[in-house]
Amino acid sequence: AGEDSVAVHTPDAIGTLPLETFGFPPEVEGCSCYFSKNKEDFENEKYIYIDDYGNHAFVKSGGKLIRVKMEEGDFDPENFNKHISNEEVDITITGKKVSELEEVMRFEGSMTVQHRNGQTITTPIYGECGC
Repeated sequence: AGEDSVAVHTPDAIGTLPLETFGFPPEVEGCSCYFSKNKEDFENEKYIYIDDYGNHAFVKSGGKLIRVKMEEGDFDPENFNKHISNEEVDITITGKKVSELEEVMRFEGSMTVQHRNGQTITTPIYGECGC
């Protein structure tokens, strides 16, 4: 193979706002879903998405924590599929339950965050929902 077979287009092009990791916002208490890009980040509590089961979801981009209002009932653990949006972002999450322990379910899937300026970021997710 020649040198040009290495020219891979990466989605993290210059000018995109990357998703940043963050810890639990103070307003998220009790039941919640929290996802990281991978198991290692998850174990280090570096989250890229957190929600409180029906009121608000949070992502961080461009140094800013973005809060997205949710409708009650946006959550079906067996067929994990969420679509929420506000004036800044549009978030789509798909995934499947990979394990369940008492009141905690573990998920793997992917999340796409589309900024209103047209930039789109898709990342794998790994995390839990529970009380």
